[in-house]
Amino acid sequence: MTPVIMPQIGQDVVTGIITSWYKKVGDTVQSGEVIATVEGEKASFDIEADDSGVLLQIVVEQGEEGTVLEPIGYIGEPGEIPVEYSSPVVQPAGAPTSKVPARPAEPMRRDKVFVSPSARRMAQILGVDLNGLKGSGPGGRIIKNDVLAVAKMQEAPVTSEIVSAATAVTRAPAPPSKRITSDTVIPFSRMRQTIAERLTLSSTTIPHFYLFQDIDMENPLRWREHYNRVNAVHITVTSMVVLATALTLREFPGLNAHVEKGRLVLKARINIGVATATDEGLLVPVIPDADGKDEKTLSLEIKARTTAARQGRLDAGLRSSFTVTSLGMYGIQSFLPIINPPEAAILGVGVAEPRPVAVNGLLGVRRVMTVVLASDHRAVDGAEAARFLQSLKDIFATRFPLLPTT
Repeated sequence: MTPVIMPQIGQDVVTGIITSWYKKVGDTVQSGEVIATVEGEKASFDIEADDSGVLLQIVVEQGEEGTVLEPIGYIGEPGEIPVEYSSPVVQPAGAPTSKVPARPAEPMRRDKVFVSPSARRMAQILGVDLNGLKGSGPGGRIIKNDVLAVAKMQEAPVTSEIVSAATAVTRAPAPPSKRITSDTVIPFSRMRQTIAERLTLSSTTIPHFYLFQDIDMENPLRWREHYNRVNAVHITVTSMVVLATALTLREFPGLNAHVEKGRLVLKARINIGVATATDEGLLVPVIPDADGKDEKTLSLEIKARTTAARQGRLDAGLRSSFTVTSLGMYGIQSFLPIINPPEAAILGVGVAEPRPVAVNGLLGVRRVMTVVLASDHRAVDGAEAARFLQSLKDIFATRFPLLPTT
């Protein structure tokens, strides 16, 4: 008999809500098959079966909250009864009766209503009562359109400002196209509150220090253009940054580390987190073993994992050892990133833009990218961080050399 375990769904997160069961008691399951989805504070995660057999019991029902690393169900052979619980299980005809003593049944817990964060914010702004409202999302989840439909029936005023407020993201919102005539209160969602708490923890408890490095990107960008044209692919600048960072971390294990109370844990795997802006806040999908992959593989994997993150789905089994965050796509030249605890450092990446520079003793124009390394001074010294950035600069020059433009 194999328990279905609630995964570890985030740093210091102790519970999660089961949003969907894709199997019912008595159904056959295969090892590796997705059988449930759990929602944490920042994203949803799929739960895969660790063994093949029959779903004997569901311990944590859909809509209920379960504790991480504890059973939410059991998989086994027909007729088996989990020792820890005594709810009805599937018994084939003629199967022997188990003599395991039954535990007193726990009182039924009230069903919970699934509401997306943006729908909840909009309901609060419009004064829509969610009790009894039937959702049109997956598994009956109440989504933003359900709230808008109710508001329309109630003749509640739905303006573009309200819609923008209800779907606000973690970064500062763009100026509204229409002036807001009165104050609008937007309560923090569970995810936004978690982000706020973690950023506050990072900025108040981690002694950050910052080092800047300009990287000549003229040859690497020409290399990328040539590579994409010759191989009929589209590798991204982000994939180049992730690869160069991962290769540099091989030489500097002190930065590929987690800082814990009274100790530094050097991580054996180089798992790069890629900070990703989503409609519900900032998520960090993880690229495992990034130092062992080429640019094309990394580009495809980054796209797949960031797309999944924007859909609110992350791999619960992966934890990053170092994070890369970029605002270059917004034309930002440089910024000061905040470390993602418990990591020891984070790399902020700006835009690669034409700048006047000295080239062989003459003034020229080349595309230059500024990166900013934020380090935890409890674990990283300034000299080590400086050597890391110098090595990163050298790897860009050697990994992406100048290639013919034809």
